[in-house]
Amino acid sequence: MQVAWKMRDELSVGSDGLLLRHQKLVIRRCLWDRVIELAHQGHQRAAKAKAVLWSMVWFPGMDSLVDDRVRRCHSCAITAIEQPITPVITEEASTRLWSKVCMDFGSFPDGWLMLVLLDSHLRFPVVELVVSTVFENVKPMLVKTFALFGLPEELRTDNGPPFQGQDFKDYLDRLAVCHHRITPHWPQANGDVERFMRTLNRALRTGVKQGEGGGGVDATVYKSVSADPHSTTGYVPDASMFKQLFKDLLVLKQPVVSEASVCLGNPEKPSRALLFGLISINNYLFNP
Repeated sequence: MQVAWKMRDELSVGSDGLLLRHQKLVIRRCLWDRVIELAHQGHQRAAKAKAVLWSMVWFPGMDSLVDDRVRRCHSCAITAIEQPITPVITEEASTRLWSKVCMDFGSFPDGWLMLVLLDSHLRFPVVELVVSTVFENVKPMLVKTFALFGLPEELRTDNGPPFQGQDFKDYLDRLAVCHHRITPHWPQANGDVERFMRTLNRALRTGVKQGEGGGGVDATVYKSVSADPHSTTGYVPDASMFKQLFKDLLVLKQPVVSEASVCLGNPEKPSRALLFGLISINNYLFNP
């Protein structure tokens, strides 16, 4: 009852009958665990899971419940890699889509390689499967990606194959794309894509631990790295890149907020109707 009373000025009933706090859907007690489980898909960190929830829903004690769920996740615990963060000199951030792109390779648990290109502005990723790092195998994937999204002004890579090869250099020269190779033995200089690879590899390893296989980037893994709000930019990479929101398992139908919505907050002396409304909200939130 106290929770509902404190939130009385922020609660309303939408025209479709859904209970809202501002424009966020209020979730009842029997669905809290399910909603948290959906936000934790891909075994992302607590901060990102909370960002997903706060963008769409609300219920009492949401942050602490998410922290507890992530802390009790066995798969997250056995795959977590904590490393000290070394301060680096930051450069001017990209302000345009697909103007600065970072590129790197990763490996699937079953031995396949993945070629990753990451937009530095929105952190939008493109992941392609390749059989090796030989330029002849990489070039078709680059042609496909550049045909879809256009040519970047700068492509940043490390110094591994095929990036140090003459064929790769000649290919970018023909496209008038500036190739920026980072300082050797200093992967932090390509930190955007390195951090993305760490998140992606962690999600893939966790899937293998749970018996979900490792032969590709499935919808759950992809959602954890591309379809949820980024912890640094605050934007959803997919939605920002394509200017629209895509279907999400957590909330498939956005609540309708209209001028006809009935505000439940009221004056200094609450009426009998308001009190009954608050009791109903309290029952809705906490009763199974």
